[in-house]
Amino acid sequence: NIKVGRLVPLRTTDRAWTSNASPGGQVFTPNKPATKPSRRPTVGSPVATVGSPVEARPEKPSSAPSTLPSAPPKLASETKATTEAKTKKGEKGLHTEGMLRLKGEIKCKTAHEETVFSTRFSPDGKLVAAAVGDGTIHVYTLAGKPQHVLRTKMQDGEELPCTAVRWRSGKGGSQILLCSCANGSVQLFDLTSGANHCVWEEGNETLSVDYAPGNLHFASVGSDRIVRLYDEKTLQVVSEMQSGYDFMGRVTAGHSNRIYAAKFAEPNVLLTGGWDKTVQVYDCRTGKSARVLFGAKVSGDGLDVRQSVVLAASCE
Repeated sequence: NIKVGRLVPLRTTDRAWTSNASPGGQVFTPNKPATKPSRRPTVGSPVATVGSPVEARPEKPSSAPSTLPSAPPKLASETKATTEAKTKKGEKGLHTEGMLRLKGEIKCKTAHEETVFSTRFSPDGKLVAAAVGDGTIHVYTLAGKPQHVLRTKMQDGEELPCTAVRWRSGKGGSQILLCSCANGSVQLFDLTSGANHCVWEEGNETLSVDYAPGNLHFASVGSDRIVRLYDEKTLQVVSEMQSGYDFMGRVTAGHSNRIYAAKFAEPNVLLTGGWDKTVQVYDCRTGKSARVLFGAKVSGDGLDVRQSVVLAASCE
């Protein structure tokens, strides 16, 4: 089943992004008042002294501004998850904690109740595509109405899973689908004409694909641990990325096990995750891994990035 939900905000806190000089980039820290609140007694309160009590003397009114923090700005809409505004000191925003509320389910009907490996919304938000274990792609409206069933090309008649699916962004993107298949193929579908363009990667089980922003390139990853970068127009490999650099500048081997997920953060920055418990950050201009994040054992299409925050789905 394909589950469709929405984020319902529960609590909103005022926080800010502040710059950090360390190589790690930016750090998420809560706002703090510019100065500490005054601990001086209020006007008219008694003053404690040693010996006989004396009359409390009223304090002179201070011209200094109040140090009490102002109330956080109100959200324009209760259902808006995040709002952002730039200030001179950095990026300031409202961080909302919430829960995912189920809005509906779409029953993906197949002959043998196959597993759904990957889902993606179309750029216009009107359709959802599902990559299924029998090598097909099912396209539905958000109401669950079937629109297309795309059958990927098979090798030797063997039905192997369609492991990941992506929509082409931009103008006309809701009619172009890119997918990866465990039979070692990357396939491109045009929903308008019905055309299917296929590229075979010999000796590989292709496990994920992703479009670069701007749609000039797309990447594929799989069991052979090689990250391939394709030209979108010619469908030719323009780069194969495997090795990388560690923090001392020494060449490393890149991924040491299957790669299950790929996600572009920028046109030249690609993140990949797999069974070796690493997320590699590749610079497509040099063809090398520039940074490594440790800990997440990714075993499916479970990698996303927003600004400097990376989300990885670990099977452990």
